[in-house]
Order: sequence, then structure tokens, then C-alpha cells
Amino acid sequence: NDCSHENLKRPGLEEGVATRNVAHVFRLLESVKVPWVLLENVCGLLTWNQQGKSRPAIDYVVSELENLGYRWAYRVVNLASFGLPHQRRRVFIVASLHGDPRDVLLSQYALCQGQCISMGEHRECFQCFWTPPRMATKYFSASIDLGEKRRGPLTDVLHCLTTTNGRRTCVVKQEGDAKPELSMLRIEDAERLMGFTPGYTLPCYPLKKPNERQPVYDEDLQTFKRFALLGLACSVPQSQWLGAQLFNPYGVKFAYDALSEPFEQACPGGAEAHARAKAWPQAAYNMLEDPSQPKWMGRRRAPPEVSDAPLIRGFVPLGEFLEYEGAPVRYELRT
Repeated sequence: NDCSHENLKRPGLEEGVATRNVAHVFRLLESVKVPWVLLENVCGLLTWNQQGKSRPAIDYVVSELENLGYRWAYRVVNLASFGLPHQRRRVFIVASLHGDPRDVLLSQYALCQGQCISMGEHRECFQCFWTPPRMATKYFSASIDLGEKRRGPLTDVLHCLTTTNGRRTCVVKQEGDAKPELSMLRIEDAERLMGFTPGYTLPCYPLKKPNERQPVYDEDLQTFKRFALLGLACSVPQSQWLGAQLFNPYGVKFAYDALSEPFEQACPGGAEAHARAKAWPQAAYNMLEDPSQPKWMGRRRAPPEVSDAPLIRGFVPLGEFLEYEGAPVRYELRT
């Protein structure tokens, strides 16, 4: 339920004013070539803009990395696969001058066949939980974005938190035949849904209003700011997994190069492409091993069936995960 990629009329990474910060990363890399580079962004990075006329941002990013001599790999990783009831899918890009970025991002591939129940947590992983027929949960729960018309409620999982939707998110929770409870998502539970401890974003309180010297304790404004910070953050479980991989980047080798499919053109998709081909694959890489050919033709490949779940973890449904009593629903936050 990540709607960050659905605005196909946006100007894109190269033309957009607010999305040009990555150009400074490449400017710095031209001056100092660091051994490893890690970038993260929304899944809209893979999608064509302007109805297929403006190339995906991922093409710009990896082309710049190639021009700087970096091997690269990227992969879509879902936070829900780490056990948290939060549907937060992000694109992670790892590049290296000398190492193999595929070992970091693509060597771990969780294809659960029911073994999650017997792995100590006695819970299904997110893949098994989400696959019909679904097991009954203790609570019925659903998350609703009061200001989002493109998507309906999500059951048992939270939609992706952004900089604006956290403050207008409400949760339905029902146990058995009891009356359903409808309340706003508490900021403390939102922090936990990102892997942080409750109160982690409190240091941004108090806030200062314009033209006022003394801090103003505006609780609503503070809560909105804290939700916005979470929307910008990278989750703790995803960061921990990547940190462990980068700490020992050669621990597990990527073994599916022979099965990977080479790119047929420099930038797949576009206005004239089939609807399913208007976005880049969920994972890809380029090892720059054939200098006699154009960089994309040499080694840009997509590995087969790489899931967005690098690990198998027991999944906790949203109704069981929430701990804090929510506030009454505020319909005025719909806009």
C-alpha cells in the first residue's frame, strides 16, 4: 500500500527540484571514491514518470554509479518481512569499487515453505500469513488513511507511513464479537512500527513558532512533526540487516548469476512498453566485467524471483502489536 510511486505526473529525479539531493552524492564521490555506497528510497524509484516519457530515477542513479566506476546492486525490501505489521517497501542500492554488492543485497533470499512455524517463534512469517487460506487472528484489525482515496483499508498491517499520512491514520480493532474500536494511531505505536523505542522522537519537542523567541508547547504540532520524522526515517530492522551484511560483506556469496537475465535495452519500459514492463525489476545488478561493450549491455542483469523478504521472521498482526490506547478519530485531518 505504498502510494509513493503512483503520481506518474511528477517531474522525476532529474527534473524535480526537491529530488536533486542525490546529485550532491555523486559530486562528492567524484572527489573522494569511498569503497562502499548505500542509498535508499521509495519504490517509485523504479517507475517511469510523465506517462512513460521520463525515465525512472533508478536509471539515472545506476548510470551515474557506473560512470564513477562502481559496481552496483539494488533490491526492494519489505519491512513486514522482518515481523513488524508495517507494509513499508523500500529500494536499497549498494555500490562498491572492489567488492561484490550482490553478496550484500542478493545473497539472502527467504523462500518459506512453512518452516517458519517451527523456527522458535511459533508464528507464520509475513509471506505465509498473507497467503490464503489465512489463519484466524486474535483481533481483527485494519489501518485506514483518512486522506487517501486511492487505497482502501489494509487488514492486519499498517499502510506505509509517509511524512503526511501518519497524523491522519486511524486503526480499527475488534476482539471476537465485541464492538469494534476506532481510534487514531498513537505516535508511540508508530515509533514501534518502525523499530524504534516509544518516545524516540521526543527530542524534537518543544517547537518554536515563527517570530517567537520562546518555545511554544503545541502538542498537536509536535505530534505531526514526529510522524513526519518517522515517514522520512529508515526502519531499524532494515538498517540492522544491512549493517550486518556490510560488516561482513563477503560472508555469503551470491550464487544465481547464471540464472539471471540480461537487460535487453538500457532502460526497460517506457511509454510504448507493455504495462507490466513500465517499471524496472524488483532487483538487478551490474558488475562492470565487460569493458568492451556499453556498461548496460555488459552486465546489467535481473536475478530470478528475488522476493522482498531477505529473512524469515515471525509476523505479529497489527491488532496484537498495538499497545497504546488511541485518541478519538479526528475527521478534520482528512485534508
